[in-house]
Amino acid sequence: MNLEELRTSNYVRTSKKSNNYWVSFFSKKMSKYIDTYGEGFNLIIYAGEDSNEGYYIIPFGEVKEFFIEKNLSKDKGNIKRWVATIKNHILKINNCSTDIDIKDYFMSKIYLEPDILEDNYSSDYYIENYRQEINIRIKQNVFREKVLKRFNNACCITNITEKDLLVASHIIPWSHNKSTRLDPLNGLCLSILYDKLFDRGYFTINSDLEITTIKFTAELSPSLHEILLAINGKKISLCGNEIPKEYLKYHRDNIFMDRVKILSKC
Repeated sequence: MNLEELRTSNYVRTSKKSNNYWVSFFSKKMSKYIDTYGEGFNLIIYAGEDSNEGYYIIPFGEVKEFFIEKNLSKDKGNIKRWVATIKNHILKINNCSTDIDIKDYFMSKIYLEPDILEDNYSSDYYIENYRQEINIRIKQNVFREKVLKRFNNACCITNITEKDLLVASHIIPWSHNKSTRLDPLNGLCLSILYDKLFDRGYFTINSDLEITTIKFTAELSPSLHEILLAINGKKISLCGNEIPKEYLKYHRDNIFMDRVKILSKC
């Protein structure tokens, strides 16, 4: 791809892969692209002057919420810019508390003009669905970061803090209500096992933030019974705003009771 041609309608920056793709975007120049193209341009980060070492093509409209005043670098003088690095496909902007997963933008031309796209990406239907999928992933990543922050990056039941074992678990499931999908108040920070148990209704949480578990039946293995017995009546920890009581009630009345009904029929 010709960098000079790309620069006419995309904000292109070169970097070094060996330096974790250290890159800066200047506020004044960003404003010019926004004035000209609105959100319809890409942030393109190249490792060097060609694409041999990799590149990222990131649609600005899907990361614009991170390029805001408070995340500007603390440079001296009148320089206003955002400074970022990329490691393991995670974009970290200085002064921004949210890590952005951009692996789907690596070495992909899907967001460039149709005449630059590879043949197998030329379908308008494919392009639109791909864009929607990436946009959802970005928003889910933001949801996760906000939920984990509300719980001080620890499982609200076990206090496990290993981030790769933590899940931003939906109280009202993703598929049940569009309006609550990305509401951080609709999330619990749970370790992997308890996320699955909560998601499948093996336990729920009352309005006092106390855990209620499924009663022991012949359908539960003794090991699972012990796990549930250990948390029954335990109060979850919460560092952020209160969880809306209607969210917890929905889980009790639907997810939890569905599991109760299933086990009662066995």
